[in-house]
Amino acid sequence: MNYQLQPRQVRIAIDAAHGIYEMQTRFDICDATGKVIDDAQGYGYKTEQSAHKAAAYKFKGGQKKADDAKAFWRKHQDFARRLSEMLEAHFKEPISNEEIVAFAAECGISDFNPKFVKWLP
Repeated sequence: MNYQLQPRQVRIAIDAAHGIYEMQTRFDICDATGKVIDDAQGYGYKTEQSAHKAAAYKFKGGQKKADDAKAFWRKHQDFARRLSEMLEAHFKEPISNEEIVAFAAECGISDFNPKFVKWLP
């Protein structure tokens, strides 16, 4: 989905009792026509980077990837425990993705996606 970021100015109260306010730029995610798709529950995103990150998560499959990974870990709880122990043991010298995939194969899990480690419980 194509989207664009629309900046807007918001007034933030520093000390409302004394009338001290600050103007900040916030960003909304809009479609090609300019209609707001997401505005971070009305607050707007503080940076362009965070707005792009949210758009990528929403429109480029981020939620599905996270759900797939969580389902994998629920199905393979013993492997999750063993991998977690292995990662803790190698905390100072992290192991590579290839080593993680090889460890998964040793544990009987073929075609393991090392990106799932991000969602390791």
